[in-house]
Amino acid sequence: MGIASLQGQYLALAMQQTDVEFKLTILSNRRQSLTYKSSAIMDDYMKKMQKNIDNQNLDQAAQNIQTFTTEEFQAEYEAASNRISAEDKRLELEVANLTTKQKAISALAEGTQKQLQKNTEKEFSSSMG
Repeated sequence: MGIASLQGQYLALAMQQTDVEFKLTILSNRRQSLTYKSSAIMDDYMKKMQKNIDNQNLDQAAQNIQTFTTEEFQAEYEAASNRISAEDKRLELEVANLTTKQKAISALAEGTQKQLQKNTEKEFSSSMG
């Protein structure tokens, strides 16, 4: 393969690698956002539970209603946590796929760069000698 075509191939691989790195950054930011959402959900749940504890001096009928809302809060929290967990696992799989792709591109780029260097040295040594 000629020097120009190898150089073009190397540049195309470099662009693909940059694209994969950009996608990995976006996925990392999305996973960080999920962490913030999870934290906010936990804070909201804890506030509701604290409010429930503060209201424990109510009469028996009110306590039964409060118990029901505690279970409701828990179900709501668990559902939201499960959604976030599922999304995080999906993003984790995407990260793994992109990391594999990045390694393959990197190996191809390395091989192309070595071949380019060999061809360049060969070309210049034959034209000099």
